[in-house]
Order: sequence, then C-alpha cells, then structure tokens
Amino acid sequence: MPAKAKEKVGALSAWLRQGETQVDAVPCQEFDEAAFVKALETIRSFTTEEPKVFLPKMKQLCAEAGVIYLLVPELPGLGISGVMRWYRGKPVIQQSLLFKSNDHFWFTFFHEAKHVLQKRKKDIFLEGVNAEHEDKQREEEANVFARHWLIPEAEWTRFMAEEAKKESAEIKAFARSIHLHPGIVVGRIMREKLLPYTHPARNLIAKFEWA
Repeated sequence: MPAKAKEKVGALSAWLRQGETQVDAVPCQEFDEAAFVKALETIRSFTTEEPKVFLPKMKQLCAEAGVIYLLVPELPGLGISGVMRWYRGKPVIQQSLLFKSNDHFWFTFFHEAKHVLQKRKKDIFLEGVNAEHEDKQREEEANVFARHWLIPEAEWTRFMAEEAKKESAEIKAFARSIHLHPGIVVGRIMREKLLPYTHPARNLIAKFEWA
C-alpha cells in the first residue's frame, strides 16, 4: 500500500468496507472483457446526462459485463476519488465524489476501467490526492486510456491546431462534435495548463452533489 494511503489506513479501510457491504446487493455476471469494453463505449455517451439518469444505466451495464460499480460518499480527509480491486472474484470500481466535478468524475471512472482491463487481481489501485502509485507504468497506461477514451487523440490534436481561441463557444462546439460534455474538455485544457483555472470557461464544468 502506498505510504500516503497507509497514513489514512483507518479511513481507507472504513470507506472500502462501506463498499464491501454493498457488493452482495449487486447482481453481477462473470467478468467478460469484450462486453465491458462494449459497455464503456455506451457509458461514454452518458457524459451529457444528469447523474440520476446515467447512474442506474451505468451500474447495470457494468454488472452485465461482470464489473461491480459502486458510488460511496468520501470520508473527511481521505482524499481518494476512486479504487479498483478484485473482491470475491469480481472486479469492483468504487468511486467517491472527490472534487464533485464531472470532468474529474468521468476521468476517474475511465482510469479505473483501464485497471479492470489490466486484470491485476492481487493489486489495489487507488486514485486521488492522497494516493501514491507504486506501479507507475500501469498508472500512466490508465491515465492515457482515460484521456483518449474521453477525447480521441486525433480529435484533440485537430482542436488544438485550430487558430481560434479556446473560449467557451469554441469549447462547446468541439464538445458537441465529439458527443461529450464540454466540462470534460475544459477540465483537460486546464489540467494541461492551456487555460488558467480562473478562466470563465471553468463555468462549463458541471458539479455533482450527493442527493
């Protein structure tokens, strides 16, 4: 376990245990890699929907492909946005709403999805501000997978090559062209320091709240 995670071992154990108590309530098929990849293609189209609409569909598609998806409230100070691990013979993706922004939520989901596809059944992959990564190669693979799955690299390269400024109108038009929520585009632009976090386009990022 990474050093920072060990410092939070009590809170981390409690948060993971909250997920474990929900596992048995999720009817789930045997893991099918091809079915899961197909499910991811459909799930990507959910980024423009509200959580109350996409979450039930997302959980069902994952379960049909043999992956248990859980959304568990974060614990104070834990700083973990997601985890992927195999539990009782099945891959489990467990997310919090750390930062409560849709760009972070969707990046975390597809990041953890890649860890499912890596099929490291004895490893626990943590993502968040208090996570250190012992397996840097697989973490980078997961980062690249999430970036490219959400915004295909050819489309990103084309958008970056355009001379027009990356203002809100241009960002929204690009997001529509690739059937993605504009907040996810803004999130990547700002993470890559192509716009400051104070730019008005930040208002395109949607906020998720617990019901």
